[in-house]
Amino acid sequence: AMNRENSEELEVLRTFGNSMLGVFSPGDKIFARKIDFSSPQAGDIIVFTQNNRKQRLVVHRIIKRNEDRILTHGDNNLLPDRPITRKNGDIYLVEKALRNGEPVYFSHGAQGMQDFYQHQRKKKLVQKLRQIVRRVFSCAPLRIFAPSVKSLEYKEFRRQGIRFKAMLFYKNRPVAVFDFKRRCWRINNWWLLFYTPEMLSHIIPE
Repeated sequence: AMNRENSEELEVLRTFGNSMLGVFSPGDKIFARKIDFSSPQAGDIIVFTQNNRKQRLVVHRIIKRNEDRILTHGDNNLLPDRPITRKNGDIYLVEKALRNGEPVYFSHGAQGMQDFYQHQRKKKLVQKLRQIVRRVFSCAPLRIFAPSVKSLEYKEFRRQGIRFKAMLFYKNRPVAVFDFKRRCWRINNWWLLFYTPEMLSHIIPE
């Protein structure tokens, strides 16, 4: 997902979340150019709005398309998104990003699809390894080796001044996302071996 910062000839946005980890890093400044709905092809990375969240911008890769619909998928997600149509509004082609002040460029088209399949294979392998590790360590959690909770960095994400997401990071790696409905932290991936929601319960967004 993305936060809009400003727009001139290009849309300038900042990334967050982990659906495109391996391609983007949290905080990357992305430059995207507005294009016609018919222009992008499979393998291209685009910015669009979802049907059910008109104000939320998403940056994912196209994996399939026809004349009327585009199917997108986060490289680091297991499932694709809902198809988008012209009703979703404007779409933008990601041209480059800035990471720590250095330009980063991304593959598109056929090479982009090869990158996507590689990321998916890695994701599925990690998923299987995670299941094995959880079973092995279910009786002996690694919490004694976990980075101190005090070392976790708290970040909020806002749109037009309204907070819509809160996350904890360890060295730019997402650890947990706050569930505002349940008022608790949802811990990501491997971090379940190190932390429990109770260990983070004292960190409550105001």
